[in-house]
Amino acid sequence: MAAMEDPVQEAVASSASPGTGKSKLETLPKEDLIKFAKKQMMLIQKAKSRCTELEKDIEELKSNPVAGETNDMIKVMKQL
Repeated sequence: MAAMEDPVQEAVASSASPGTGKSKLETLPKEDLIKFAKKQMMLIQKAKSRCTELEKDIEELKSNPVAGETNDMIKVMKQL
């Protein structure tokens, strides 16, 4: 993704300002906070989906080992 001037991105990247006690994220307008929360939920859903795909791949490899795999690889997969 190209680097954009996004107030939400800046808020997340920055830490609390010295002396104010509040981060930029805490001072964002409601619309930007909603946008940020929706973006975070989308990223979480993508990560969960990818984890589910990988878990299915692992189970498939455990139950149907590919010919030529070494015993070490099978042992590692079964430990997961």
